Amino acid sequence: RVAPDRPAAAPAPATTTPAPAVTTRPTPTTASPTPRRTTRPAPTPTPAAEERVTGLVNQLRAKAGCAPLRIDPRLTEAARGYARDMVARGYFGHASPEGEYADARITAAGYAWSAWAENLDRGTADPAGVVDDWTDGSMHERNMLDCRYRDTGVASAPGPGGRVWVQKLAAPAS
Repeated sequence: RVAPDRPAAAPAPATTTPAPAVTTRPTPTTASPTPRRTTRPAPTPTPAAEERVTGLVNQLRAKAGCAPLRIDPRLTEAARGYARDMVARGYFGHASPEGEYADARITAAGYAWSAWAENLDRGTADPAGVVDDWTDGSMHERNMLDCRYRDTGVASAPGPGGRVWVQKLAAPAS
């Protein structure tokens, strides 16, 4: 999905505005080129695939009457680390080879939780496909639509069996 274009009157954020292009054209009265500045509109940044997953999940949550999930960088880092670990060590499952589950990974990332869940997917290439896989009427869907979860982190890593996706969902400790 592509983010909608900005209205022409809205200024682009300074961090995404490219420097004006410089073109040169000789003038009729001189042989040396004179710089001429033209301005191009800043491109609309495309959200990362992981952010698109969260956006799609939030659409489902809105239909179910739940508040949108907030992206938490600690949960994102826990998800990223786990996706990379599964690919690097060639396993796929909620328990690591050492027997650790998502609660240990979320705690290690510095997130104090009162509830947590984890969704995994392997082999799906795009965000819509991942969310579609998780919208299966089972625990994955219940996790996404559990209104007590307030925060999320999603990451993926390419692997030999296809892209591995990890979604962490959590409710902060009181």
